[in-house]
Amino acid sequence: MDILEVAILEMCRKYKQASFPAEEVVQTMYPEDWQLFLPDTLQKAWEMYLEGVLILTQNGESLDKTCLPVGSFYISKPK
Repeated sequence: MDILEVAILEMCRKYKQASFPAEEVVQTMYPEDWQLFLPDTLQKAWEMYLEGVLILTQNGESLDKTCLPVGSFYISKPK
């Protein structure tokens, strides 16, 4: 398990069943340079989504697992 996966899961624990923006994970870890780490965080969240570990939504809708999303998304943990 890498540090991004741990950070995402910790944020899920913090928010319980509520969703949160993916950016918040790296803003918490790297407050000044978070934008540099956003692509890696989005990629890790996508991988976790494909594995069924996370739920990813955009505009309130679950993401299509057949294509990478454009832009950011919200993260939550399955019930």
